[in-house]
Amino acid sequence: HMFSIAPAVMNYVLGIYSAMTLFHAWMMVSCEVFSSTSQIHHLATVRSAILDAISNNVKTENDDIKRVLDVFRRDVESLEGVHDAWEYVGHPVYVYHMLKHYVTLFKVAVNSDNKAVMNALTEVLGESLIPTEEDLVGWCKGIFTIQNMYNISSKDIASGLIAGRESKPLNKEDIKFIAEVAHSSKNHLLSLEWVDLWLSNVVEDCKERKVCIREEFREGKIVAETNDVLLLKAKAFTQTSQFSKAVHILEQLEENDPENDEFSDQMSKTRKLQSMIRESPDGQKHMNSRGRGFVDAETKLTITELHRSLCRGEDLMNSTMKSTLFCRYRKTETPFYQFKEEVMHVEPHISMFYDVLSDDEALALQIAAEPDLYRAKVGGPGKRMVIEGRTAKLTWIKDDHPDPTIKLLSKRVEHITGLSTQYRKRKASADAFQVVDYGIGGQYIPHRDYQAPAQFKNNPEIVRESGNRLATFMFYLTDVEAGGATVFPYFKVGVSPVKNAAVFWYDLARSGQTMAETLHAGCPVLLGRKWVANKWIREYGQEFRRPCSIDKDTLKE
Repeated sequence: HMFSIAPAVMNYVLGIYSAMTLFHAWMMVSCEVFSSTSQIHHLATVRSAILDAISNNVKTENDDIKRVLDVFRRDVESLEGVHDAWEYVGHPVYVYHMLKHYVTLFKVAVNSDNKAVMNALTEVLGESLIPTEEDLVGWCKGIFTIQNMYNISSKDIASGLIAGRESKPLNKEDIKFIAEVAHSSKNHLLSLEWVDLWLSNVVEDCKERKVCIREEFREGKIVAETNDVLLLKAKAFTQTSQFSKAVHILEQLEENDPENDEFSDQMSKTRKLQSMIRESPDGQKHMNSRGRGFVDAETKLTITELHRSLCRGEDLMNSTMKSTLFCRYRKTETPFYQFKEEVMHVEPHISMFYDVLSDDEALALQIAAEPDLYRAKVGGPGKRMVIEGRTAKLTWIKDDHPDPTIKLLSKRVEHITGLSTQYRKRKASADAFQVVDYGIGGQYIPHRDYQAPAQFKNNPEIVRESGNRLATFMFYLTDVEAGGATVFPYFKVGVSPVKNAAVFWYDLARSGQTMAETLHAGCPVLLGRKWVANKWIREYGQEFRRPCSIDKDTLKE
């Protein structure tokens, strides 16, 4: 009998092992998708193929899988009349629902050991493009960026209303999840806002169903169903120095459940922090500090405040500065080869060039980049890392790319700027194109494109011999429905993305000195998608194209 049942046992064990192996392999190679709109778009367009693959090859007897597939199917059917997926993929709340459907489907398939569903997903998507819960967390952080930058309420986000565009609203479970992510990522003010929204939804549900779940926080009644959310709120009050409110909640929690150590531990932490703030003479002042450093003499705003104001589209430039700006046809060395230029700032020079790309050329850059996109990082040689302040994926495309469009565009940058863009392995006059696809709340916090001298000298010789980044030329490959501007806080300049246009500025003065005032930022994408292509021009080979000035301090071009 032992030998007769051995094959059955072995098949069972191998089945479990196979499912676990597939799951762990997926966990190891799966990469985030929330930071790339093109990969989000791909997820949206292949759902019908996934449904077909599952219906053709899988027996969906599991009720949980049936329920998730029904949600998938209804969502796909509701969009049958939409010809372009970008019409809805550009809305972040819609993206949340789609990511959640994918995460739920795979999780249910793993829990029920349904290898056929897992295989169908990996067959259509590949193992690296299946969303995970980390994508939902990343989505939340992108939403927090949008809320903080554009002053959008949690209520509007939850209702699906962003910048006049609507989507399916979030439910109570979604709101609670977002509140928890806000707390864990130290967005405490937003955590309070999302918790309050969850509580108000609970109360509204009680009224609608006329069957209350015994939770009415406004009347001070606290019960076990909401203890975890209220503890979260107490923690957020503590971290935002609203100690009396935190203590009030914790006292009621302790009264309701005196045996719960988590409540008493949080009470101790709250009172300890409250005591520290009281004993420090500068404690509260420090908590409310706007930060040190540069403050604009005219607007009285810090760099951070200037950055935020410009991203929100506020006009901060005075009339005197505006009077120096102009538009013209920029002449080149080639007769009759001119470009439409809008001068955004004179000293140092910042310009916007219009209609410098065709739609086909913009698409060619995106197509060339898509297969090799990876998460953008920041930092110096050997110290590059992923940060929340740069939410995007990118890749590099060299001039010798099989598509001749790439080399043609590199040469066009040379015609427009008058600077050499010759790319080669050693002593290059310019970098390869860096093509960037911004994700949910995609942004790049204030930074400079050049490297500080102390940092630059640590580069390998192959980089040092090309010199520092002299200038930046950035193509806009898409229009952006809302958000996504490029802003220069010191100059009070904001450049809104315009498809097939490009923005150009110098990073170094004619003397070769770095210009710290070229600090700039990519504002968070609110709606739509944002693709750019950067061409950084190096010092090498520019000796006669942009010679040094007699006046080493001049910023004139």
